[in-house]
Amino acid sequence: MNNRDLKIIFTALKGYVETSYGILLSDQPLHRTNAPDGQESVGTLDGKHIYAGNWGDDNMQFTFLNFFHLVGHTIQWHFPDRFSYAYQGQTLNAREFGLLDHRGLSVKEGSEVYRYEMDAWRISLGILEQSGVLQQHSDLTCWISQRAAGDMEYLNDLYSGRETRLHSEYRPQEFPLLKPMRVPRVGEFHAFVLGEARGAFTKAALQP
Repeated sequence: MNNRDLKIIFTALKGYVETSYGILLSDQPLHRTNAPDGQESVGTLDGKHIYAGNWGDDNMQFTFLNFFHLVGHTIQWHFPDRFSYAYQGQTLNAREFGLLDHRGLSVKEGSEVYRYEMDAWRISLGILEQSGVLQQHSDLTCWISQRAAGDMEYLNDLYSGRETRLHSEYRPQEFPLLKPMRVPRVGEFHAFVLGEARGAFTKAALQP
């Protein structure tokens, strides 16, 4: 996907989630040292707002993916009865699971971390479908599916304590094609405690 097309898609998605879900995007990054390796995160959420930063037109892929994935997590957190994940004999809702320290947890296909992350990707893909944007770009589902699979490889390195590469360098040649997940609209989103929110990507992923 080129930056020009992604900017168009990003603008359409931003407008749709603001109008339909009341989720607002702030281009002011909220840096928090809550990443597993202690690096500053570059994207987080509070239930009502997404703080994803503005990385410019030349880095539109990162801007889009950061916002896209956090939209999925925001909606996921608002459906505690629909999204639940197992952890040490307990059943946690998406927000409780997302706030855990994921270091040392498996992110392989079939794991709860894998399911948690893929649910977020599929939710956002479903929103793109609901908005009509997905149908206008025949290669978008495949591109997002590859980047989602690459994100899992990145998280596998991150949570395992291994050195990570640029996020954009994680591009597996084989990956499952994601299916959009339809999620009903919620009447009103509320803000969670911002201090408990987690970031999605870290600054290290941006370094050349």
